[in-house]
Amino acid sequence: MPNQKSYKLDQNIIVQVLDTKEEIAQKALEILIPEIQKNSEIVLGGSTGNSPKEFYKQLREKIEKGESDLSKATIIFLDEYFGRLNYHHYTHAELYYKISEDARNRTFKKQNIITPKSCFYLENMLIDSEKLEKILNENKNDWEFRDPEIYIKETAKNPVLKEVRDVCEKYEDLIDKGIAWQILGIGVEGHIGFNEKGTKEDSLTHLTKLAASTLNSNKDDFQDGFLSTYSITQGINSLSKAKNRILFAMGKNKQTAIHNTLYGEISPSNPAAYLRKMPGTTYIFLDKECAKALKSKNLK
Repeated sequence: MPNQKSYKLDQNIIVQVLDTKEEIAQKALEILIPEIQKNSEIVLGGSTGNSPKEFYKQLREKIEKGESDLSKATIIFLDEYFGRLNYHHYTHAELYYKISEDARNRTFKKQNIITPKSCFYLENMLIDSEKLEKILNENKNDWEFRDPEIYIKETAKNPVLKEVRDVCEKYEDLIDKGIAWQILGIGVEGHIGFNEKGTKEDSLTHLTKLAASTLNSNKDDFQDGFLSTYSITQGINSLSKAKNRILFAMGKNKQTAIHNTLYGEISPSNPAAYLRKMPGTTYIFLDKECAKALKSKNLK
């Protein structure tokens, strides 16, 4: 059995501390697998980043062994870089492509892995972040900056911006159908999804400007030299629609983010802290290094 400590912080926050990422993934699956078994058509919320990779790996292994069946399940992801198609390659690799062909055909459907549309075209030309910046500068009446959200108005006339708005609205409609368990990571500066500092509590799926700290933390995603400074992401309000959540955070560099999530002011400047207001239960899984951010006197 993993060496585990469990604390209840608020009515809806349960913090669990384990030794390794393997034990963290194991414990999270002990919660999730029975939920999948109870409801074969369960809708899960997927997360990007490195934190959930071990979780996806172990879930894949359970599928291989016949201990879990996702053939009727749906996974709706949080976000995607604007103008890129490869952000989720590691997720698809761990959860889909590494699985045996027999198990894949029997228990998994790639089309049930859903990510926000991120590639938009004008006259057969891909709109990357640089071209998007130009479109925004030339069509200032079509949007307003709700730092960091790029809010596209209903009256927008530019075809690219109109399509982005339509994509965001349809993605939110998909979320509205119900996510049972949302998987989350957290950025070193405290974002969940790509809800950077400043994102409002009522935000829905939207186009957002990425912070410099996020781009620096995620620089490995841009080794091909193709930088994306914008993203399509679920908003804070979108995340609150999930019935329950599981968040992973590991390592020293996440200590400040976790401290601010659990004890900091609940405000746009500290977006992850909104988890404390969300309905259902949020399980926060930490390794011992990250757990040094906890104040034991505030834990039950």
